[in-house]
Amino acid sequence: IDLQELRHSADYDLQSPIRKSDALDAYDTAERAMNAWMDLRQSKPDTAAIFATAVLLWPGLSGR
Repeated sequence: IDLQELRHSADYDLQSPIRKSDALDAYDTAERAMNAWMDLRQSKPDTAAIFATAVLLWPGLSGR
């Protein structure tokens, strides 16, 4: 969520200053998240599949 908000701010908020260090921090955060996801998919594929399915189905299920 934080990365999406930062991206939105960088893309659309012309008043928001984006420093190089902020961009590099966001990149590092995204890279760590992707590496953690790849590790989970390799070490516990069933857990990763259940999580991915829950994320995809959540909008339809959350209102029930």
